[in-house]
Amino acid sequence: MKSSIKIPEEILISIDFANTIHGGMSEITPNVKRSEEGYEMTVKAPGLRADQFEVDVANGRLFVYQLIPIFDQFSENPLVDLKRNTRVLSNFYLPNDADFEQISARYDATARLLRVFMPFNNDLKDLRKHIDVES
Repeated sequence: MKSSIKIPEEILISIDFANTIHGGMSEITPNVKRSEEGYEMTVKAPGLRADQFEVDVANGRLFVYQLIPIFDQFSENPLVDLKRNTRVLSNFYLPNDADFEQISARYDATARLLRVFMPFNNDLKDLRKHIDVES
């Protein structure tokens, strides 16, 4: 007797698409360094152009990702919900001393990599506070 397992179509499409697009995908190389001004993350993703990188900050994390259209279904209308596969290139917990409001990203065409700069929030530098215990 055969048992049938029902897997949602969205998962099957995503798995098949991620494993076979253009014959596979190149390995991503993220790197984070701390300097006197702040933190710098570099993301080397062979084959990606500057306009293919997406950078978001959410819940104390920095996400660098790529949106890949499934079967070339990008639309000019942003309100149209088309199936896309999200490929996360880097997922980084932001340090407490990073200035979330001043994070910037630029593509370095010479080195062919994305640079994300996270400056320090100097208001939080060496922050110390004593908390009295209530009874």
